[in-house]
Amino acid sequence: MYEGSCLCGTVKVVITGDIKAVTHCHCNMCQKAHGAAFATFAACRDEDFMIVQGGDSIKRFESSPNYFRTFCAHCGSNIQWIHDTKESNGWSTFALSLLDTPFHRNKQKHIYVTSKAPWLSLSDNHPKFGGAGN
Repeated sequence: MYEGSCLCGTVKVVITGDIKAVTHCHCNMCQKAHGAAFATFAACRDEDFMIVQGGDSIKRFESSPNYFRTFCAHCGSNIQWIHDTKESNGWSTFALSLLDTPFHRNKQKHIYVTSKAPWLSLSDNHPKFGGAGN
């Protein structure tokens, strides 16, 4: 089990299952939304991701058609990326930085590296994709 929270602690989450698919996204939207060179997110089964506190403080923004980014209304921490279609296939995608419980996964990937910040050097050995990397 993994526990997590936003910066101000208003939103708390629990992940009861395995965390998969750690991804570092370098697209322009993730750079802008996170105020950083990239966003790191992971996925778990929908039924394993639970908001246990502060659900009423979560706001959402439609960054692409049927694709929403959720965040804490108080501190702005990113929470989840939600598809309002069946594209998610039962998987929940969340900001890995939410985790308060230690977590490490060797299997990771970088996506949209053609959009990466020009001042960022990627020196790890994780796979790198110009697009979504599916």
